[in-house]
Amino acid sequence: MYFEHQFIAESSHCRNNRADLYKLDKKLTKDYLPSGRKTKHEGVEFRFNRWAMKYNSHLTEAILLKRVLRFLGEIVLPNRQKLMIRCPNIGDMCGCDILGTKIWYSNAVGYHCLPTWELVEADDGFLVSINPELMKPLVIEAIKKNSITELTGYNIMHAGGQFDQFRSQFILLEKDQQQCYMGIEQVIMIGDKGVGLFPGNTGDGIENLNALIQARSEGHRAVLFYCVMHTGISYIKTQADSDSTYFSLLQQAVAAGVEMIAYRVTINLETIEITTQIPVLPAELIKLKS
Repeated sequence: MYFEHQFIAESSHCRNNRADLYKLDKKLTKDYLPSGRKTKHEGVEFRFNRWAMKYNSHLTEAILLKRVLRFLGEIVLPNRQKLMIRCPNIGDMCGCDILGTKIWYSNAVGYHCLPTWELVEADDGFLVSINPELMKPLVIEAIKKNSITELTGYNIMHAGGQFDQFRSQFILLEKDQQQCYMGIEQVIMIGDKGVGLFPGNTGDGIENLNALIQARSEGHRAVLFYCVMHTGISYIKTQADSDSTYFSLLQQAVAAGVEMIAYRVTINLETIEITTQIPVLPAELIKLKS
């Protein structure tokens, strides 16, 4: 039996009725899902236990041969059998899609007819979760467990909202009748000395910043949450040039009061969870310049 996250973004009635929205959210989501229960989120199935999110199946090890058309990967198994798998990350996977890299994939599930590429072993043996479909379920679970200090006590209203016109990685939270719009971005690109680089996709980053600036202008709390899915990253900073549109928007966002928070995941071959807060370097630098 599956527990369905019927997010309220799909309900036009509840979208316009805060009381019904809150009741439906309470009915559909609990503080903890019992061990062994399953949930489907946006077509992807995950298992939860009390402390960490489990993959939908046992992960199988393979070697990457090549990435095909961004959304596919060709791999070879230990028995020399070649296999095509789904690559859920269509963005720039610099350093994570190198010929001969060790990867792990999960079994096909739901509407996906191919196995899904989940993990890759990066330089120095660090594990990287390349699957952006995990971000929102991970963040939702972390908020419910109060693992994100800055969002303690917030209720999840729905995973979307009026500011989410283009991207699906938005969550609406509420605490003491104050709304908080939260945009989520994946960080997997790593530079020298353990620095994580963002945005992975400048177009998506600009859309997220514009949406959060709009939320702040209407009096809401706005948070840009960086989900760091590379275990070798110890802090993050922007890779945008100081004269770029993205950097200019980043300065505007900080000036408007948009908060930037980064947490790193802990990964093994069975579970993945958000555990460790890490510094966001650009927020500190921009504040010094202003």
